[in-house]
Formats: sequence, C-alpha cells, structure tokens
Amino acid sequence: MIGNSTAEYTWVVTWAAILHSIGPVSVVYCVLATLLPHCAHISRYVLYWSFTETIFYLLTYIYQRHHLQRPALHPLPASKQERNKLFDLCLNSTQDHKQYISKWFLNEQLSAIKRENVKEFFRWAFLNTDVVDPNQDDELELYVEKLEERIGADFQQGRAEVKSLRLTLEKVGALHRSLIWYMVSTLPEVSKNHEWKTYGQCIFVVDILTHAYLRFHDFQFYRGSLQHSMKILPPRPHAFFASCRSPSHKLSYWYQAHTAPKELPILFLHGIGVGLYPYMEFLQELNQGRREEDGRIGILAVEILCISSRLTSRMLSKDEMCCQLRGILRQHWIDQFVLVSHS
Repeated sequence: MIGNSTAEYTWVVTWAAILHSIGPVSVVYCVLATLLPHCAHISRYVLYWSFTETIFYLLTYIYQRHHLQRPALHPLPASKQERNKLFDLCLNSTQDHKQYISKWFLNEQLSAIKRENVKEFFRWAFLNTDVVDPNQDDELELYVEKLEERIGADFQQGRAEVKSLRLTLEKVGALHRSLIWYMVSTLPEVSKNHEWKTYGQCIFVVDILTHAYLRFHDFQFYRGSLQHSMKILPPRPHAFFASCRSPSHKLSYWYQAHTAPKELPILFLHGIGVGLYPYMEFLQELNQGRREEDGRIGILAVEILCISSRLTSRMLSKDEMCCQLRGILRQHWIDQFVLVSHS
C-alpha cells in the first residue's frame, strides 16, 4: 500500500497528525471566537466548519472514549472438561512454546515471567475473567505445569512486574478522526515512481465507489433496516433507496445469483478495514473467464460495518451473527456453501 522509506513514513504520519488534530483545534478556535471574536475571526465559513467539527468531536470522541472504557461483556466460561480440552489443543498446535508465551508477554524473556503472571494470563484466556478465585487455582496450576513441560523450564514462584496482553481487559486507546475524514477528505501519497495517488480514501467516498462497482458487475444490494441505517456515520445514501431488504435487521450484504450446477456458492466475510472496498476486484474476478454453459458461482458478501471504520452499533455476538447469517442464507435457498473469510 505504501513504501517504507523515511520520507514516505514522515509524509503519512504528518497527514495523520493533521487529520487527528482537526477536532481539538476546532474546539480551541470556537472558544477563541466566542471569547475573543476580534482575534479569532478569519471567515464565517471557517467558523461554521469549526463549529461542526467541535460538535462532532464532543458528541462522538468524548462520549465514545468514555463509553469504550466500560468492561467487556465476557461470555460464561466453558465447562472444566471443555477448558482442559481447549488448553491441550492450543498446546499441541503451538510450534514454539517459548516464543509463544514471550510474545503474549510483549517479548519479555522467560526468566522475567513468574508463575502468577502466567496464571493471570491463563485466567483471562481460558476462564474469561481477571477475578482471582482460589477454587480455580488447581486448574491453573495444571496448565502452568503442562506449559513448563513443553518449555523444559520452570517458572519462578511469585509475581513479576511484567504485563501480558489481555485484550478485553485493556484500556482502549481511541484517536479522534475528524468529520472531514469520514465525509470529504483523502490522504495523498507519493508512490516510488513519484506519482500521486490517494491513501485512506474517506469512508463516504469508499461507500459510493463500492456501490457503483458492485452494481456494475451484477451484484444486488440488500440493505438492513432503515432504523439501523440511520445510526450509521457517515450516511449511506444507497441504503435508503435500495429496493431489496435483508432479512437481518443489522446486516446488509451484496448478492450475485448462483447458476453454476457443479459448484457451491460462496459466503464471503471481510476483515477489519473499510468494508468490501479492498475486495471488489477479487469478488468480480471469481467468475472471470468462466464459460457460459458452466454458469456463475453465486457470491454472498456480507458487510460488517462495525469493523469498517464507521460509527455504528455494537458488534454482534457470535450467536447473533450466526443466527442472522442463517436467515440470510435461507432467503436465497442456500444450504451448502464455501466460506471465504479474511482477518
């Protein structure tokens, strides 16, 4: 996507810093314009823009930063028998146990990690909690002993000042992205042959480009509910005018009908990023070069907007996601398919 030279790194970091600072700078400008109008006045259009960015900053970033720090909702732990089975599966599928545990402890040397630190990590990983329960200590001790056997060394008793990655318990490091990032701007980039390109296209434009490309290549858009669509930022105009409705309240998707008698249709789930935009050509190329008599492989590409650089509702739980995907598959009479996913 980008090069790794110092100049390119500086270029991208500079633009990222500028875009991240628009919100706080707008707040400062609005305060100055209110208290010292003769000093802060530049243009009424700048004032309007700053006021809009200030409102967006206060209503999104300040609120979301507080909201995201709430404790995660952990699922109930599996049974002890299932946990033991899962631990053995993880143990047997790991090739380098020393490197594995070191990486989870942010590249600490094994000699720096003590027994209680490992138990703390396993308590989160397999019991879904950070609460110490003496009744679980025998189970955690067994896990540590199994790990020691694979490593060929023992962990010292006690606790050290080291930190493990426990993702659902960590504080969320949130950075503000301005309204202009979501709605208007693009971040320029210079390629190695000194041609200008764009990097990190704004989400609103990405939505429009994705919609136009997939519609041109015979994909049909199925929107979620209008109520859910109204909660998404930036707005998605095509969601309000789409004629096809998804059976899922929160999941929209693109569908290309399946006509190939000898192949199964594809269910495609994208990864974290900006949605289906990076995968557009891949989806189109899946049927490229096929003979007419072979038919077309059906593709059902789901939009997971909560991991697509948008402000939207919370992530669906595993059970909710599976339930809503089953409803979508039933609508198109798909009972067998090939699952393709990324990240």
